[in-house]
Amino acid sequence: MIDNSFINKLIELLEYVNNKEIVYEILWSITNLAAYPQKNGINLVGKGVIPRLAELIKSGDVKIVNQAVWALGNLSCDGEPTITEIIQTGAIDNLMSILIKTKDSPLIENSCWLLSILFILCNDIEVQCMSNFISAICHILRIHNDREVIKNCCAILIEAKEDSKADIMEEMGIHNKLITLIK
Repeated sequence: MIDNSFINKLIELLEYVNNKEIVYEILWSITNLAAYPQKNGINLVGKGVIPRLAELIKSGDVKIVNQAVWALGNLSCDGEPTITEIIQTGAIDNLMSILIKTKDSPLIENSCWLLSILFILCNDIEVQCMSNFISAICHILRIHNDREVIKNCCAILIEAKEDSKADIMEEMGIHNKLITLIK
């Protein structure tokens, strides 16, 4: 496990550094710390990294956003309390607004990976949040031809077939949209 003072300093630097390259390197470090062991991720979350990552997603800088998404993906593997915080901070809403505009395949791939983790690990996603997820995924499917992006989006929708997720998909007419995409 990494020393708490180091984690505190990384998060503090995200607050005050304006140089995009340095911010990217800090995010890269956080992403790797969040990957393992789980104690590092829990420590990062406890020190307030998720709200900062949510803010960085709003930056619109594809390189920064992509790295913040990757960090959130690693952190979300720590379970439902972390996922709940990710959703409550607005990180996913911020991401959705960028996904609708971007054509950057690596960012979209990472975003789909993050969304798939959320779908798989979180059973209590609110209906509105679920609707936003599915709308963004359908939008991505309509505008992208990248094979990996399409595969990841379809995997998310397949995962959403169970429980209340399927009901929401039915209400939104997702099944018809998928059939149209397949044709």
